[in-house]
Amino acid sequence: MNHAADEGANAEAIHVWRHPRASHLRRCADVGRWLRRWGWIHRIDASIAEIHFGDWEGRSWDDIGQSKLDEWVADFAAYAPGGGESLLAMLERAASWHTTEPVVVIGHAGWMLARRWLEEGRDPPASAAQWPKAPKHGSLWRLSPIAFVRKWSRPLSQGNVLNRGRRRVG
Repeated sequence: MNHAADEGANAEAIHVWRHPRASHLRRCADVGRWLRRWGWIHRIDASIAEIHFGDWEGRSWDDIGQSKLDEWVADFAAYAPGGGESLLAMLERAASWHTTEPVVVIGHAGWMLARRWLEEGRDPPASAAQWPKAPKHGSLWRLSPIAFVRKWSRPLSQGNVLNRGRRRVG
């Protein structure tokens, strides 16, 4: 038995777990701050945030209204809810996130789903029904590095795709 190798592997695992990256949004950043009390060192990373819902943030679905929700569902990938961020924009953000070493991410369901979607090499969802259900609170997923992102029929950053999704909800 190679105890030195085991100790090295354990030290690396402890480093990974004790140096998480957390979204800057409160429910994740608070977890990072709590872990800091135990000696963990967390880094805030805004790129792993949940999709931004613009002026829908903090409002109930009833307050937003069925007609606005129907507009979103009708153009699920390109529509920017509340004038915030479209799913296409979040997919781009998730695709651009890279790390050179294993890391624990304290993130949000939407971002996690976007990363997994990209790992699977799927085209943007044509409808809301294609988007997977959120993972359970506290879920632990292993996300693989994305070596490449499959080229979609038209680039996500192509102006007409993202600009269409940036319209304001009035």
